[in-house]
Amino acid sequence: MRFRKTFRRSFGRKRTVGWEAITFSNGDGDLDRVTYTLTPVAGTKGAQAFLQLIGPTALHAHGGEGAVLTRVVGDVHIIGGQFNAAAASGFIHCSIMQKESNSTTGLVEPQSMFVSADAAKDDILWDETLWCPALPVAAPTALQPWRVSAHIDVRAQRKIDEENYPYFVIGAAGGAGATLLDTVTLAGSLRLLFKRPR
Repeated sequence: MRFRKTFRRSFGRKRTVGWEAITFSNGDGDLDRVTYTLTPVAGTKGAQAFLQLIGPTALHAHGGEGAVLTRVVGDVHIIGGQFNAAAASGFIHCSIMQKESNSTTGLVEPQSMFVSADAAKDDILWDETLWCPALPVAAPTALQPWRVSAHIDVRAQRKIDEENYPYFVIGAAGGAGATLLDTVTLAGSLRLLFKRPR
């Protein structure tokens, strides 16, 4: 008589997941949009605004350092831009990056997606070029030839720690230490799915 061997697969404890959200709205829902200031840095081209997508408190809620960002879902809608408080338009890059930050100052190294060397870095999870019309804008025109909105659905496996956070980045072109747009107003929201560390 032959005996059949049976094999059991052992499964470890399933890692729990949880969502975080960022809304591009002032006053936690009082307004449907928010304006960000883009900052040029001496010696670098263009200007960026870095919006940190998760902070120490939220990271701790997902198990602390070593939690894994697995997905980012949402929409971004460009309302308009200005330069020196005057209406201004131009192309912008909207990106999601995982960037190292200074643990003392919280500062993030600039990264212009209009510069080929910066655009080739491996810290970029998603990027899209969108048109930023000049403010004030009453409503998007049907004849607008360039995209002003983007749907985002990024799947990733990025471990997060307190000096290497994910950021939503808005970037404008410009010469060294200069920028073509210094404020950008946008609407929308992002949801981030995190997996607890092992």
